[in-house]
Amino acid sequence: MSGENPEHPGIQLRIRSDDYETGWKKIQDAKTYLDDILREEITISNAIYFIQSVSCSPVNTIGIEPDTKRNWMFTLNATCCIRETVL
Repeated sequence: MSGENPEHPGIQLRIRSDDYETGWKKIQDAKTYLDDILREEITISNAIYFIQSVSCSPVNTIGIEPDTKRNWMFTLNATCCIRETVL
């Protein structure tokens, strides 16, 4: 990309679920949604953000949440290519 330097912030989603299958489906749905973001424009207050793309890592299964013995935990890491323009 040329022009202003875009930022590449990282994000992490964490999903907890009572059962493995529901949690796995939710985190996979989130990954599919994020992977589909391409050249989106979002306006917040006095700024326009151009999201060029989102790159996701594979889903991580952390296991059962400590001290609960019932909630499964999953994480998804991603980086975003974002450029901000102030109005």
